[in-house]
Amino acid sequence: MTLFRRAFRLRPWQMLAVLMLGAAPAYGAADSPLTGRWFAEGVEGGAHLQVFLTLETPGTYLKEIRVIDSNCGVAGDAKETGSWTFQRGNLATISETVDGKPVTGSTADTHDLFRVDRVDDEHINLFDTETKLNWGLMKVTPVYPFPVARGCGV
Repeated sequence: MTLFRRAFRLRPWQMLAVLMLGAAPAYGAADSPLTGRWFAEGVEGGAHLQVFLTLETPGTYLKEIRVIDSNCGVAGDAKETGSWTFQRGNLATISETVDGKPVTGSTADTHDLFRVDRVDDEHINLFDTETKLNWGLMKVTPVYPFPVARGCGV
């Protein structure tokens, strides 16, 4: 069934919601509420990660990743660069380099899509559509260093 035919089966209030979503603006990097430097910490694929994500204009990003080992040491780190867009509540990224080397692989390897569930001046909540993980990011200053890892003493 096509979207057009499905639309006629909606109640009037549902139709209004569909029309409003269709008219939602596509933000370019210059006018996006997402620009800035953000920090997140969590576990993905069994790895304890700390991540700085800097979303810059005109649609480029820098991701600084640190892997924390079971003794609270740094097991590894990486820097990733690429491009990003924000449309209809979705943040899409395309990886271009990791540690200065071009990223190769399939589209599935280089493209990520996150649903933005919350964004304000201090926080972004993202849902990774591939891993099904939720990430809470907090805005930080450009010189904010990696903190002591969660669960690790000083």
